[in-house]
Amino acid sequence: MHIEQLLFLSTLLLNSKAFAADSSSTSSGNCTTFNWNQDDAKIAYYAPIRISSGQSCPDSKGANSTNTCPLSANGAAQFSAESNITAFQNPSKFAPLVEQALESANVTMPAPYFNDSVISRIDQTRILEAGQSAYLNFTALKFCYEGSLSDCSGSLEDGTKVEFCAPLWSEKDSLVSGEYTVVNISKSEVGQYKDPYAGQSDGTGSDGDKGIASGRVLSEGLMTAGVIISLGLATFL
Repeated sequence: MHIEQLLFLSTLLLNSKAFAADSSSTSSGNCTTFNWNQDDAKIAYYAPIRISSGQSCPDSKGANSTNTCPLSANGAAQFSAESNITAFQNPSKFAPLVEQALESANVTMPAPYFNDSVISRIDQTRILEAGQSAYLNFTALKFCYEGSLSDCSGSLEDGTKVEFCAPLWSEKDSLVSGEYTVVNISKSEVGQYKDPYAGQSDGTGSDGDKGIASGRVLSEGLMTAGVIISLGLATFL
């Protein structure tokens, strides 16, 4: 390679590193106050996640056969608080701000706390008909508050409009709400969908705590799963 080419490539590499360093230093910021806009919480859905492997139920043999097969999901899934501000994505930083603002206003939230993270117990079974191939999805519910930020630094400015969301769960039974859906696939696709919780220890979360409750039905189509709730340094079971 000629010296001119080496110099050119070196210049490109140095420029790209400088750009990356500059971008990382300005792509995030911090604020210490959330100014709630006084609107009620909005209930929304997280993006659906696949919670089971793909399964295929063999075709029935005989005209009067009633062959069916279980489609089961068992494990623990983590759901984190969310922000619609790219520069302010750390739940451990913004979740306490929301909690403090709503507590100061004596607001009763849809969940007991605005948690930065929830580890949710998945324990569900559906029935596949003969010849049906499918996997199971879970779409968790979240609740959201809107407002603005102040006392900001870095790339964030005072007055920035924001929406923060957290997992929706119940203190009565420590369950996170959501919807389970059977997603049909072709028999040839079954092998592409492995168990996302393979290797997890049954009944434990990421911190090894025991005592996650089993899932149960709230209403037709709406299900819940037991959770371990992380709020700051505390763990509620």
